[in-house]
Amino acid sequence: MQNRFADDLVRTLSKTGGFVLASPESLDWACSLDDEDQVALYCLLRDDSQRMEDEWRFDFIDLVEIDDDLLPDPL
Repeated sequence: MQNRFADDLVRTLSKTGGFVLASPESLDWACSLDDEDQVALYCLLRDDSQRMEDEWRFDFIDLVEIDDDLLPDPL
């Protein structure tokens, strides 16, 4: 899952607690992933961003338009 788009999203989330300042290309990439890859991206963000999930979980759901039930339970 690691690539420049994922790295940009992790970095932006780590610094800002959200996705507003992420590159448009990274946001488009995240939205283009299938459900399985979006779940993998979610786990990467959770594990690598050093941010609490409750800060950004619903922003992620809105961004990629994934059903909350598909994501793992918050840690």
